[in-house]
Amino acid sequence: MKRADKGSINLGGTDAVAGTFLKFASFIIGQNPGPEIAKYPRRGGDVTFSIPLVDFGNDDHDIEALGKMLSTRFYANFIGELILRSNAQQFLDHIAEEALYEVDVGMWRHEHFGVGTDQERIYYIVHASRLSEVLNERLGEAFK
Repeated sequence: MKRADKGSINLGGTDAVAGTFLKFASFIIGQNPGPEIAKYPRRGGDVTFSIPLVDFGNDDHDIEALGKMLSTRFYANFIGELILRSNAQQFLDHIAEEALYEVDVGMWRHEHFGVGTDQERIYYIVHASRLSEVLNERLGEAFK
């Protein structure tokens, strides 16, 4: 039996939502569109960021398919996590020295990403505690 080429993804038999997920994950990995991070809130620890969609899809169908895909929590969380981890230093530079960062991280916990889209951007909300978890994980790996 011939082994499959591990360098390519065969979309045969993949449903439309999974196909959109694979296309968008490839876009995030290949283009790495830098997030635009909103000002850190005065309390609560929810951080809002967005990325541009100008290079993702050419028509309303692509954006509609993206919105449908992101309505599934697994896909929304995976893409949000991918963006966060790919740009962790940018997030850290933006929020780590905020006065309430430590309090927010200690008092609340990230559960899942909030997400929304329009024709030009995808918007995410993530709790600062998730960034703290990612950075602590990286620190642990560095000291192994």
